[in-house]
Amino acid sequence: MDFRLSNEQEMLRTGLTKFLAARYDLNRSRAAAKTGDGWQPEIWRAFADELGILGAALTEDAGGIGGGPVEVMVIAEALGYALVIEPFVDTAVVAAGLLSRAGGDRAAEVLQRIAAGQAIVALAAAEEQSGEHWLDVATTAHCDGTGWVLRGSKMMVISAPLATHLLISARSENGVSLFLVDVDGHADGVDSGLRMHGYRTVDDRRAADLVLTDLRVPADALLGREGEAWPSLAQARDEGAAAVCAEAVGAMRRVLADTVEYCKQRQ
Repeated sequence: MDFRLSNEQEMLRTGLTKFLAARYDLNRSRAAAKTGDGWQPEIWRAFADELGILGAALTEDAGGIGGGPVEVMVIAEALGYALVIEPFVDTAVVAAGLLSRAGGDRAAEVLQRIAAGQAIVALAAAEEQSGEHWLDVATTAHCDGTGWVLRGSKMMVISAPLATHLLISARSENGVSLFLVDVDGHADGVDSGLRMHGYRTVDDRRAADLVLTDLRVPADALLGREGEAWPSLAQARDEGAAAVCAEAVGAMRRVLADTVEYCKQRQ
């Protein structure tokens, strides 16, 4: 097999690496992570407007560049090397993949917004009851005739405090389903049905635990067919894991480079 990158993929890596070296200051990033919302929105918009990487794995119809797994790995490794904390994997890989496979007008609309840097989408799948089985789902979804009512809890939802939308897995009558929830439409509070406890993780990202208490969403919040979300969720887990591994490779390359540079300065 030929593992060499194509000319276009090399250009993608070179352009992104140069951008990050010039624009992604590590001290500023660490300061942003520890204050305010915990990220740099202007960098996220530049990822969309100047680089187009938020739509790397999306079709051109969805506002993307029609790339695939190799492009995602190239981008994730470069972001890992620069220690980027903005939610590329969560939104542009995991969530975008789920929305693309689900199809439908609402999914298409959010995909366009992801590619344009206008939406951050977080997957709420893990639960305390899941234990070692990530896809075990205790959260329930009940159709009440005009929409859906979600009940349950989700834990360690990475990027949830930054999210404009949540993808929530829940067990409906016919199996595991996936729901798209507009966060702005459910302001955090007792009466909203959605409570979010946010915190900063050990790697300076933002996460939250969610409590869904009779969270009401419209009928079109259901993505795809009812009860058929399991295979797509399993694929999203694998895609996310591969992208995180690429990020880790980039971070290890950074550690090696910094260590070598430090050793050269030792007397």
